[in-house]
Amino acid sequence: MKNTLNFFRIIVIISIIIFSTISCDLSTEDTSSKGTTPSLEGKWDWGSNFYEFNGENFTVFFSGTGNAYGTFTYTTTHITFNPTHYYQSGSWVDWNTSSSYADDFATRGINGNPVPYRFEKSNSSVYLYIDSGYMINDIGYEKQ
Repeated sequence: MKNTLNFFRIIVIISIIIFSTISCDLSTEDTSSKGTTPSLEGKWDWGSNFYEFNGENFTVFFSGTGNAYGTFTYTTTHITFNPTHYYQSGSWVDWNTSSSYADDFATRGINGNPVPYRFEKSNSSVYLYIDSGYMINDIGYEKQ
């Protein structure tokens, strides 16, 4: 009888070990950040202003100050806008750093220098904040 009880105890202990091992995630892969960083790709809108990213290209529209487009690069913390054209008097013109339009875009970080950016999630929306020094992360552009 003692041998039978010991046998069942061993079976129970082995079963507990097996089930606890199966229920634990023993992988060493870090899954804490999966899916938490949205892509810049697409349109980010705030009222009558927006940023749009397509591959390595960007387009930006600021109500009252105009449009610009060009290329961009980014890291996990900074984005660099390299403008090639801006919209002036009804047509696209080559980027000219001495124009008043270029000066206004420069105050918003559209000037070839890296500026910090971040994402925030609120309910079901994702927002992009770009710290150009102009608005200092006050405006969140909503992912469309």
